Amino acid sequence: MRWRFFLKFPAGKLTGFGLLLTGFSLMTAGCGTARHGGPEAVLPAPSRVTRSEVMETARRYASHKWRGTAANVRHGTDSAGIRIDTPDVTFQRTGAMPGFWAPEVMETARRYASHKWRGTAANVRHGTDSAGIRIDTPDVTFQRTGAMPGFWAPGVETFGIPYQWGGFCTPEEFDRGIARGLAAGDVYTGEKRRLLDDAVSREAVGIDCSGYVSRCWKLPRSFSTRELASLCDPLPSWEDLRPGDVLNTWNSHVILFSGWMDAEHRQLSFYETGGPPDWKVIRHRISRAYLEKKRYRPLRYRGIRES
Repeated sequence: MRWRFFLKFPAGKLTGFGLLLTGFSLMTAGCGTARHGGPEAVLPAPSRVTRSEVMETARRYASHKWRGTAANVRHGTDSAGIRIDTPDVTFQRTGAMPGFWAPEVMETARRYASHKWRGTAANVRHGTDSAGIRIDTPDVTFQRTGAMPGFWAPGVETFGIPYQWGGFCTPEEFDRGIARGLAAGDVYTGEKRRLLDDAVSREAVGIDCSGYVSRCWKLPRSFSTRELASLCDPLPSWEDLRPGDVLNTWNSHVILFSGWMDAEHRQLSFYETGGPPDWKVIRHRISRAYLEKKRYRPLRYRGIRES
């Protein structure tokens, strides 16, 4: 027996409506937009489909990888006068979910935070390297009074490239270093701060806070927190912050602004490495008041292109 279904709607009123019926899907927005010239929509006979096929298709959409660029960002009207707001990270509207995808700078930031890797016992190091430089990897055996504990364990898959004092690795360089048995990260200490570049080990891989920002901005080398301000314009107000800008403290720490978490701009989300709770690239939130108290300065890289 063949079934025919009739749905009665006023012409043009089906936009944004989705129907799933025994494996048959009628979608009228985005890809495969339906146009209706009259009041009746005639559905064809439903096709046969297994439950596993339905769920596999659902998974394909959820797991599909893609990379957008600034050209794919749109906030305004199209040629027909229809409003478009892409859900990229610049979309921050009160009462609405924030955007999730990021062009260029923020995509690089996310790659470091979501990078999966698996260390081994060969990547654990607590002692001096061949040049006499102290290395302490942030593995689970690292437990020092007054310092953040380590987070990664040999043989266990983890995500987030670890902090390394003076580190400037790409994710690919980090993976190659891990395969060679180099130390997976190297934690910050007051002694390393005193020695600066002389405390950077060539036998460790990872990235530090300013190296991370330098990679996100596609700079040719790592610019320290003492140098970053020379590449930037200070923002007149915290209200002017946009994803990809930074908050910097001279010769101390820098974080990459991701977006505001509330309409009052009291809480913000950001990417960093070397800050609590883990020695790795991570995205989390913090209060604006705390950062202002610590004298963080909002800066915008002169080479950044607006969407």
